Amino acid sequence: MKSNAIGVVSVVVGLGAAACSSAHPVQTPLESPLGEIQAAGAPRTVVRISDDMRDQQWMKDIAIVGNDLYVTVAWSGAYRLPKYGGGITALDQGPNVQFDEIASGDGAVFWQAFTFDSNDFPTSHIRRVAEGDVAVSTIYQANLATYADARTKGVQVDGSTVYFSQVRNVTNQGAIHRIPTTGGAELAPILPFTELGAGPVVVRFPTSWIVRDGGLFYADCSAGGGSCAIQRVTGDGAQTIATVPGDEAYVQYADAAGLYVTTMFHVAAPPDRSIPIPLLKIDPQSGAASELTPDCGGAYFLLGDDRELFFVSGAFAINAISKQGGDVRPVANLTHSYGIWRMAQDDTYLFVLTANNEVVAIPKGTSGQP
Repeated sequence: MKSNAIGVVSVVVGLGAAACSSAHPVQTPLESPLGEIQAAGAPRTVVRISDDMRDQQWMKDIAIVGNDLYVTVAWSGAYRLPKYGGGITALDQGPNVQFDEIASGDGAVFWQAFTFDSNDFPTSHIRRVAEGDVAVSTIYQANLATYADARTKGVQVDGSTVYFSQVRNVTNQGAIHRIPTTGGAELAPILPFTELGAGPVVVRFPTSWIVRDGGLFYADCSAGGGSCAIQRVTGDGAQTIATVPGDEAYVQYADAAGLYVTTMFHVAAPPDRSIPIPLLKIDPQSGAASELTPDCGGAYFLLGDDRELFFVSGAFAINAISKQGGDVRPVANLTHSYGIWRMAQDDTYLFVLTANNEVVAIPKGTSGQP
């Protein structure tokens, strides 16, 4: 969606010595409407790739931290701006560097950047900046490639630990790596996996995982037979929390009250070719499961606040449901040109990174559910 604002702001900021450097500074490819957008009504564009850069650059990921929006742009850099629009600060830029997923926690923001050798093999860098600061540092570097599924972030922060999914170069052997949020010695990797090639859909690797309270949660469906084990993995090993029916299952979100999981059976499609996908809530202590809704349409990019879960059905519709279950509440239905890549949130808005290479702020609306 194009903004109706006449003016835009696009600011290039010099980088400190800690950031990627270049004799030829990279042009900041972003532009943002001037002023704040705190008004009821239709979704508004917060930031977008400028028109003259759309064939060269695309946004990769977003994060909301306090009053700021952080954005990574694939072959350009990492940027910060006021979350409702305004001046753009370049935090980390460099030529021939691929910037990827971004996450926040423990008073800082973290993102992946990749450089490539003469054989096109990547070196993975985890970059860090304190919230509101501009001094960027590299806290991890290794000859590894990233591996992530569209349903989950490949970089997550829990407590004082950064988790990220990586595959060793020239192999299909991967694991979830862990480092302290301030840098230092890497903790032992957990959850080793083998990246699959083409073949039947059988989940043998962590396509969707969530970290919370010192544990990593994911659905292990490798045994087959129409059920998946919901696992909690730490440095001490794995524990089965619950078993849910389905040939596929995805842990989409976690909070103090439970784990939120979608499941799917591979059965012959009904005449309308729809297959219901239940959304389950699982108690992490007892393993008891309750069905919040019999069909959530996939629940891609599921987020939660104090009362509700917000999720994407199909590629365009955003819905909400009480964490206690009940009716699904429509929030927004974007057009086909707005395929949704990522979501973030504050108390009032959902921030949606779309396939149209812009971040749109969508009012959450008011829930009538308990």
